[in-house]
Parts: sequence; C-alpha cells; structure tokens
Amino acid sequence: MPAPTIAIDLEAIAENTRAIVGRCAAQGVAVYGVTKATGGLPMVGRAMLRGGATGLGESRIDNVRRLRRGGLTCPIMMLRIPSITEAPDVVRLCDASLNSERAVLEALDTAAVQQARVHDVIVMLEMGDRREGVSAEELMPLCELVLESPGLRLAGLGANFMCASGVLPTMQKL
Repeated sequence: MPAPTIAIDLEAIAENTRAIVGRCAAQGVAVYGVTKATGGLPMVGRAMLRGGATGLGESRIDNVRRLRRGGLTCPIMMLRIPSITEAPDVVRLCDASLNSERAVLEALDTAAVQQARVHDVIVMLEMGDRREGVSAEELMPLCELVLESPGLRLAGLGANFMCASGVLPTMQKL
C-alpha cells in the first residue's frame, strides 16, 4: 500500500491569497499569510507572498527558522506569545510578536538591545475568549512598558474572537 501524500497547489494558494488581499486592500487592511498548517513550508510562504501578502505569520519558532532557512526575508510575525527562553530567537527571526506578559516583554527588550534591533510588539487585550491577553486595567501599564523600552516598538493592539470559547465580536466589546 502506498504511503499517504499531500498535494499542495501553490498556484491555488497564490490565487486565494490574491483574492483575500484584494478584498482587504479595499478596506486599507494588510494581509499576513499564515503558514502554521504547513509547518512553515517556504514554498507555501512564497506562494502567499506572490499572491500579495505583506508578510507571514507563524506560531512556532522552528517553523520560522524553516522559513528563514528557505530564503524568505519578508516580515514574519510570531502569532503565539513567546516564552522567555525564546526571546533571543524571536527577536532575531521575527519582525513582530503578540505579547501580554511583562516578563516576556522585558526579555524581548533585553534581546533586542543585545542584538541592536527594535522588535515590534502587538499587545493583546483579553476580550472574553479566555485565550490570551491582558485585562483592560493592565493594558496601559503594559503599553507604557513597551513605549519605555529601547528595544521595543508598540506596533498595535490585538484581540482574539471566536477562537477558544466562541466569543463574538460586538460593537460594545470593541
């Protein structure tokens, strides 16, 4: 019996990315292609970039390493809050990361200063999904920490909806 195989249609990925990018661009939204389902395959990342993705998103540092070793130099965002021990690799390999922990931000800042880089940070706000993020009360102090850190740049705020517990985004929550 032959071993199972997976066929990846790179042109379909590029076309699907192009369609999504077109719809989002009309609203002024940039698109990052997420390669985590393919284990960070460089050929899939390249197809998404050909389709117009601004950069790539990944949740595993090993997959980011794979993308970089595959020659990809585009912006890459770490989609999972990194651990303290991953901070040097995240700063070296990723342009941005999602964050909600003071200790991790301090480790990222230290790594960025040591590497003479500035690492972009998106601070995550908990919106009821119970997945990641800080409370509304913790948001400003954490953003102030980022703004005061020479190795970090506050690139934005993020929130999760419809992920772990199915919390819907409403105007009141937003």
